[in-house]
Amino acid sequence: MGHADEKSAGAQRLAVDRCRDFLTRLFIGAGVAPEAARTVAVGLVAAEIEGRASHGFLQAPMYLKRLRAGTLSTAGAIRL
Repeated sequence: MGHADEKSAGAQRLAVDRCRDFLTRLFIGAGVAPEAARTVAVGLVAAEIEGRASHGFLQAPMYLKRLRAGTLSTAGAIRL
């Protein structure tokens, strides 16, 4: 990998980290516990990276709307 490629990869890594952090803060701000907020953010970013945009960032506004409306709970622990 050349220097330019390394720089690009570093920029992409920074962008991914910023997206995860931003989404995590959004969900925490909506009342979601930090660990659960991070789990959701990681999932949304992963879907976006995998090319499944319909299951990525696009979902965040709907989740936030449902959290505000009380139709999505902030109380439960996430289980896989």
